[in-house]
Amino acid sequence: MCSRRALASCFSGSCAIGSDASDGFLITLGVCIGSTVVTAFSFAPWFLYLARFLTGSGIGGEYAAINSAIDELIPARVRGRVHLIINGS
Repeated sequence: MCSRRALASCFSGSCAIGSDASDGFLITLGVCIGSTVVTAFSFAPWFLYLARFLTGSGIGGEYAAINSAIDELIPARVRGRVHLIINGS
């Protein structure tokens, strides 16, 4: 599970570098929502595993996108607290 999150973080980071950070966020959000919906309509165990893999990838990409947005938008004096609030939940 951690490896797919790491791979998704790398993909999301490269999307954010190549374009606007909000585009990378929206792409990973779309992957997460879409694969969650597809999971509900699984017809075989292998399809369920594939859909859950994509869902985990979307979640991992969201971690990278959210932390990137925090670094860009939050002032340095409170950035650590915001990271703890967001990532600690």
